[in-house]
Amino acid sequence: MLLARRCLRFAVVALFCLSATGCGFHLRGTQSESLRIETIAIESPARFRELRDLIEAELAANGTGIVDTSPDAVLLELIDERVQSRPVTSSGAGTASQFEIQLEVDFSISRDERLLLPVSTLSTRRIYSFDRGSLVANSSEQRLQTSEMRRELAGRMIQRINATSGEAL
Repeated sequence: MLLARRCLRFAVVALFCLSATGCGFHLRGTQSESLRIETIAIESPARFRELRDLIEAELAANGTGIVDTSPDAVLLELIDERVQSRPVTSSGAGTASQFEIQLEVDFSISRDERLLLPVSTLSTRRIYSFDRGSLVANSSEQRLQTSEMRRELAGRMIQRINATSGEAL
C-alpha cells in the first residue's frame, strides 16, 4: 500500500511537470535567449547612468559587444526617463499610507541612420507602503523600488532590441 502511494505520488508529480513544460511554461528570468546582434552603441545623457549600466551589464552577459560608435552596430538611444510618485491610499487621518511609483523610459533603435524602432515608451508601476514614523525607511524603499523598476525596464528593452534586430537586421 505504501509503495502504491509513492508510485501514484511520483506519477502525479511527473505528469504535472510534463504538462507544465509541454505548454511552454518556464520560470520567469530563467531562460536566457541569445541576442541576435553582435555589437551595440548606447547614447544617453549622463543622468541615465544607472539604467545604462544595467543595460550594458545585461548585454555583456549575453555576449553582445558595447562600442562607442560603429557603422555595423545597432544604436540604442535613451531619450528620457521619468519617475512619478503619487498617493494611492490614505489613512484615517488623511495622510497617504501607500504610494504608487511610475517609471517611464523613452528610447529608439536605429542602424546606419535608419530608424528600426521609432521613439517608444516602456513603463512600469509599483505600489509601496508609506510609514510617517520612518521617513528614512520610506526614502530607502522608494530608491529600492525605483532601482528594481529600472532593472525590469532594462530587461524589457533588451527583449525589444532582440525582437527588432530579428525583424529588421
